[in-house]
Amino acid sequence: MDTSRTHRLLAPLFGRPPDINGRGQYRNSVVMVLLAQLEGRLQLVFEKRPSHIRQGDEVSFPGGHRDAADRHSLDTALRETEEELGLTAGHLDVLGRLDTVISPTGIIVEAFVALAAINSLTALALSPEEVAYVFSRPLNWFMAQEPQVYDIMLQAVPYRCGGDGERTYTFPAKELALPARYHEAWPCYSQQVYVYDCRGEVVWGITARLVRDLVERIGLLKGPQRTSLGL
Repeated sequence: MDTSRTHRLLAPLFGRPPDINGRGQYRNSVVMVLLAQLEGRLQLVFEKRPSHIRQGDEVSFPGGHRDAADRHSLDTALRETEEELGLTAGHLDVLGRLDTVISPTGIIVEAFVALAAINSLTALALSPEEVAYVFSRPLNWFMAQEPQVYDIMLQAVPYRCGGDGERTYTFPAKELALPARYHEAWPCYSQQVYVYDCRGEVVWGITARLVRDLVERIGLLKGPQRTSLGL
C-alpha cells in the first residue's frame, strides 16, 4: 500500500487550524473586554444594558453578533465597540484574545482585550439603544476577589411542549431504537456560574467568566511587573 500517496491526498484536508465543530449551528458573538487607565488605576469598563433589549438590565462588555460582512472576529468587536461606546479603532490598543466561551444556551462568544485611550468615562459616546450607562471597577479589586461560584442544572429534552402541554418530539430516540434513557429528558448535569458582586453591580455569567480568564492571565505576571501596572 502506497501510504505516502495517501498522505499527500489526505493531509491537506487537515492542515487548517481547528475550529468549533458545528459553528454555524450556534449564535456567534464577539465582545471587547475593555481596560482603561482611570483615576490613576487600571480599570475594567462595563456596560449596563437598557431594559428593552434582549439582555436588558444585565452587565456586559461591548459586543454583539458577527455579521456576514465582518471578515474577522476582530472586525465585529471593533464595530460593536464603536457603535455602542463611540470608541473607534484609533482609540483602542488591542492586546489579544481570551479563550472562547460556548454557553449552554448555544452561543459562541469570542473575546478580545483592548486598552482604551480615554481619561474618563464621560469621553464615551453611548448609544442609548444599546447602553443604559457605563461604569468601571479597578482591576486590582478583581485580582483580590474570588468570584462566587454557583451551579445551574441543565437538561437535554427531546421534545417541545405546546400551550396545552402536548409534546412534539424533535428527536425520535425511540423510533431510532436508541437506549430508553434518551426517550425522555436526559439526565441533568451542572454548569458553573461565576458571580462578582462589586459595589452594587452584579457581574455574572459569560461576562464574569471572561473577567476570571483575564484575571488569571494577569496573575501570571511577576511582582515587579504587576507593580508597574499598579496592581
